[in-house]
Amino acid sequence: MSETMDSSDSDSDTTIPITPATPVAPISSHSVNPMESKKKRKSMDKVRHLHQQKSDHTDPVSKKPKNVQSQQPIRITTNGMPELHVGAFRDLSSPDFSVREAALFSLVSELREVQTVYEKTGCVEEENECQDNGVAKMEAEDKDDGLENCAPSLRYALRRLIRGLSSSRECARQGFAAALTTVLAVIPIIRVSSVMRLIVGSLEISSSMKGQEARDSLLGRIFAFGALAKSGKMTTEWLSDNKSSCFDDFIQNVIFLAGKKQYLQEPSALVILELIEKLPVEAVKNNILENKSLRKWFQKAVDDKIPDALFLALKLQERVSLKSDVIDGLLPYPFSPDSFFSRNHLSRLIPCFQESTFCQPQVHGIWSIMINLLTKNIPSQDGSLLYLPSSKKHKKSKKGSLSEDVTTNLRSFIEVVIEGSLLISSHDRKHLAFDVLLLLIPKLPTFCIHIVLSYKLVQCLMDALSTKGTWLHNAAQHFIKELVSWVGDTTERLIAVVVSLQKHSDGRFDSITRLNTVRDFVGKFKTFSGCMSFVKTLSDLFIGESGFPGELIYQSPPSDVSSENVSSEGSPLISGHPGHLKNWIIDAISRLLRNLKLPVEAKCWTSAEKFQLQTEIMKFLTVQGLFYASLGTEVTSFELQEKFKWPKTASSTSLCRLCIEKLQFVLEDVQKGDASNLASSDAERNDLGSSFIRLINTLCSIPSVSLFRTLSAEDEEAFKKLQLVESKLFIEEENSKSGTDGKKLHAMRYLLIQLILQILLQPGDFSEASSELVVCCKKAFPVAFQGFSVTDIVGISDDPDIIMPDMMDVLVDTLLSLLPQSSSRMCFAIEQVFKSYCTEITNSGLLQMLRIVKKDLKPLRHHQTVESDDEDIEGDDDEDILGVEDAEDTSDVEVSETAGIDDKMDESNVTDDEMDDAAMFRLDAQFSQFLKKSGSDSASAQLTLFKLRVLSLFEIYLHKNSGQPEVCTVFSHLTRAYVNYHSAEGCKQLAERIGGILQKKLFKAKEYPKGDEIDFSVLEKLLEKSIKSASRAHLKPVSLLAKNSTFWLLKIIHSRNLSDSELEDVMKIIRDGLIVDYLNSKKSRLKPDFIKDTIQRHPWIWKQLLGSFLEKCSSAKSDFRRIEALDLVGSVMKPYCSIKKGETKKDVSKKSKFVKSHFPQICELVQKLLVKFPEKQAKRATVRRFCAMVFDGVSVLGLKEKFLESLNHDTHTACASNLGNLFDTLKNKPVAY
Repeated sequence: MSETMDSSDSDSDTTIPITPATPVAPISSHSVNPMESKKKRKSMDKVRHLHQQKSDHTDPVSKKPKNVQSQQPIRITTNGMPELHVGAFRDLSSPDFSVREAALFSLVSELREVQTVYEKTGCVEEENECQDNGVAKMEAEDKDDGLENCAPSLRYALRRLIRGLSSSRECARQGFAAALTTVLAVIPIIRVSSVMRLIVGSLEISSSMKGQEARDSLLGRIFAFGALAKSGKMTTEWLSDNKSSCFDDFIQNVIFLAGKKQYLQEPSALVILELIEKLPVEAVKNNILENKSLRKWFQKAVDDKIPDALFLALKLQERVSLKSDVIDGLLPYPFSPDSFFSRNHLSRLIPCFQESTFCQPQVHGIWSIMINLLTKNIPSQDGSLLYLPSSKKHKKSKKGSLSEDVTTNLRSFIEVVIEGSLLISSHDRKHLAFDVLLLLIPKLPTFCIHIVLSYKLVQCLMDALSTKGTWLHNAAQHFIKELVSWVGDTTERLIAVVVSLQKHSDGRFDSITRLNTVRDFVGKFKTFSGCMSFVKTLSDLFIGESGFPGELIYQSPPSDVSSENVSSEGSPLISGHPGHLKNWIIDAISRLLRNLKLPVEAKCWTSAEKFQLQTEIMKFLTVQGLFYASLGTEVTSFELQEKFKWPKTASSTSLCRLCIEKLQFVLEDVQKGDASNLASSDAERNDLGSSFIRLINTLCSIPSVSLFRTLSAEDEEAFKKLQLVESKLFIEEENSKSGTDGKKLHAMRYLLIQLILQILLQPGDFSEASSELVVCCKKAFPVAFQGFSVTDIVGISDDPDIIMPDMMDVLVDTLLSLLPQSSSRMCFAIEQVFKSYCTEITNSGLLQMLRIVKKDLKPLRHHQTVESDDEDIEGDDDEDILGVEDAEDTSDVEVSETAGIDDKMDESNVTDDEMDDAAMFRLDAQFSQFLKKSGSDSASAQLTLFKLRVLSLFEIYLHKNSGQPEVCTVFSHLTRAYVNYHSAEGCKQLAERIGGILQKKLFKAKEYPKGDEIDFSVLEKLLEKSIKSASRAHLKPVSLLAKNSTFWLLKIIHSRNLSDSELEDVMKIIRDGLIVDYLNSKKSRLKPDFIKDTIQRHPWIWKQLLGSFLEKCSSAKSDFRRIEALDLVGSVMKPYCSIKKGETKKDVSKKSKFVKSHFPQICELVQKLLVKFPEKQAKRATVRRFCAMVFDGVSVLGLKEKFLESLNHDTHTACASNLGNLFDTLKNKPVAY
């Protein structure tokens, strides 16, 4: 090995003169002992180094730098022979491919030229001269080695190339192997036997070799034999001598290498395969297959677990037909894909399959050739093979037979090899199974995917993906990623993969793996055809019509054929408990409608396609959720010309309930998107609710079909009445031309439909409300019920003498009674009905809703202590904030006053009050009934949910009626509830909801009550309480609400035509509630910012209150509050103390008169400030700023002289001493106006 390393690595260090060698004994593994060869090489090294030292003393050129020497050509001979650049050997190991390629061409061309000249001149004399010169015999050779006709340079190059194959430096093996292959191919004089003796002699293998040294020698040999096989030299040898022993020696040496190390088995098989591909078929049969070493290798392949022998056997079988004595059980005889993939044969080869994991992360070549053999007869496109075996007896076509063979072989491969040998073994073999399947799946048609994604594979994937941080988890993630990439957006692949994953995971693949794989797959169904196919597939899977997804996708029987298909091979429909899978099917089908909401996909769908998909989903959920067949599993409806099927085992009640809930979601989604359909002329064709009622009526008329649960007499009667009324309303909706009436009919119809489903979900709870709702429909749409008496429908007399309550009051009461126990889907339908009628809600209906908002399981306790304060202004008592205590006493009065119809309400007060009491009594009974079912905690949560739903109705009402006078009643009650809920525990959600409604629908609304329709006393009282709440509230949210309420009420008041007395009352409220309370009350929590916002929003108020503000500020008991109020006083005075550009003399005169009228108060305040001048610098700056504004104002308005005359002597002195230059400037400043 020392010579090998020197010959390949020392080129850049020294220049080696190459001379003809003296003949020596042939180097062969049979003639020379390895130890003797090693000693001989060492002696040759000594001679070479001695010669090098002598050259260094005699030739000064050799002392040049290494990089210069390496570029000089080396003379090979002394008699005009061509030169050989030894630097090419160094470049052969370069990592740069272009450098290696250039070195290869240079070396080969020089060697060809040397050999050509050598053959023409015959340089025997040259060899003798070189021997007489005493040059070191570095390349001593035997004349019997077969290279006697080769030039010395060629002999040296062959040895150098073969030894270089054992070098592990950079890319030495690749470069030297390519060079050796090319040299052997282009120089015919070289004999195969000589090359083989050189390989064995130069790269000897002994027991003393260990580690890297042994590995390099072994790899060098396998590369050398590979170069020999690839060069085509063996073919030339066979053409010259078809009985040459070189073939036996070649195979024997390669098989010997395969037995030394496992990692040499695959390259050994590839070397033999390279040789076979170069030889004619006759040579393979006579010279290769007859080799005993090869046959022995095949025979022990299974026992010794040699997958490469199986790989080579399969490759040989592709070239020639192997005899039974050659393969000896490794391959079946006679060979065919069907016999090879039989279960018995694959079972014998399991050791080979399992052992192929040694070359990971690479995939062994055996798997590629097996996959190619397995998919050899499979068409490239899915559409060319659509026929799968059916249970019917008919003559099989060619394609049908082909599909059977494909699926049979594939099933054997998956069950025996993948599941039976790899998935049940170590993590390495599980990883190998994933890699093999990734090679297989892209070559399979879609109808075979369900075989690959088998139960055991899916279970293995779930186990690996659910265990994060492991090596196998990463492999499983890679498998899923590649599977997703392969599936893409192809509908057939999506269906096959989704169904397989969910079927074998019991519908819980995503939940177990904690991924969104299946969810993302389902989200890719964005085309009409894809969604319809997916719904059909899942529907068939739900009823258990077929055993595997392939049939569902590719074999859809004609509509007139009985569906008595049998599952293939008796495989079970569902692995594990079927409930989870069916739950997922129901959810996945209903989830498809969400794709219609996406703006991009919605544009690609026509209204007819959307309706068809909705109808298909509605039919599935209705048939499977509401009904079951008492006789058999299939029913034909001649009316609808359609067949309905059910699972052989009746669905559980929980599954039926889930179907109904999803059906409610579907109807809700349809109702949300029906705004455009209401104006369409094709209402019947595109109305899903009407199709649903028609389907229910049809199924109920079939004797062998029954509802999934037995209803009581009351519920059954309500169930039928609701269907009848909905049908009447639908006809009326078709005939209606009014947009408002059409919306009312549509909303009412969908509420009736949701109520039908709710009766099935909660029997016994909605029969009474259903009857009341039917009465409301009769009263609201009398035209729709012409020819039908109320008695026929609801059992109530049609006598006009019987006094009936107002329809809107009954409707509101009914809607409120439905809210507590209804699902969220039905609540949406209730909101739509309320939205259609909210402009017609009566005052008693509003009060009924407001009572619910204030309803509580336990009454709130209010502890409000009245604190006496001698310093507070008169009348500063601690009343209830926003009038919570007297809410019940004043509610009815406020409503009548607010509406401005006192006289009319007096006549009907008795009737309305009686109706309200009765309605409240029924409401209390309903509360106790539905709260009785749960404990106190859940009862409180139920009540909170009920209130939140009622608040949603108020939000709709305020949105539609924000400019109506009734909103003041709603505002009053909601603000009281807001304060109460902030004071109670566990009511934060309600308080936030009320605050959001008031802020969005009232305070920020564009419309607000205007004019004189609202009684002024109501507004006066609300304003007073709002200001007081802002002043006294301890909670910041309550204080903020009170401030916003004040601004909103002032806006309403300002829109009225106020009389002088009313204006005075407003001024008094503002003066006492803001100015006096802020300046004189210690309890006041008012902030200057609130007063400043009031000044900026309503300057018309403060213009009249400026005098009072100045007086109260002067007489303030607190110096701190007085100085803090100066900025507020300045905000009021600033517009009148300056002249804007463009103002006329008349405008300035008005300002001057206004300021002059307040001179006494201004002077008093200035005197008060300057006589008691503050000590702190910040407060002094505030006083100076205020005085400067006053001085500038009187100067600009031409009131300087009169102002100075109004100041007394003490004020003059205080101004001069405390203001200094500021006051002097005022006195000396000329009059501007």
